Amino acid sequence: MLHVLNLAVQTLLKELKAEAVDDGPGPSDGDETAAAAQANQMSCIAKLRQLVTMIRNSPKRRHELYNQCKASKVPKKALIRDVCTRWGPTYDMFRRACELRQPLSTMARLSRDLPELDDDEWGLVKVSISQLFFLDATVLTAMVMGCSGCCTDPQQLRRGISLLSAARYPC
Repeated sequence: MLHVLNLAVQTLLKELKAEAVDDGPGPSDGDETAAAAQANQMSCIAKLRQLVTMIRNSPKRRHELYNQCKASKVPKKALIRDVCTRWGPTYDMFRRACELRQPLSTMARLSRDLPELDDDEWGLVKVSISQLFFLDATVLTAMVMGCSGCCTDPQQLRRGISLLSAARYPC
């Protein structure tokens, strides 16, 4: 059932023109300028994945992100990396990126190596969050009611309950 659910999410993201592109492990340090030049041809998830990967893989960039968070008065949080074979981490990455949108956008503007998402792409991320939130709530409801038989992880259940109770979108 979860595999079918993941396929449905990937189809939804493709329809929103926000699909994940399996671009391998990400650019190496020497390929950053070329990667930024190709960023305009990528989907918004691919851009966001690349941005998150490039920041997470560099201690200097992580420190810069924390500095930008401080300057923007945004709580300091680590970025969450997407896993293209599962929809949950994609959802988590979107939510965290939206929480850190201002610092991420500032970093991308100041660095020619980092891909920058425009307002339309951030809008797609926001729409994707709302769609994935609905899906997450539906799955949680099925798990709580015992329909899927996959609610064996109490942490996942707590996460779902907190998502349902919060019901807010950070973008």
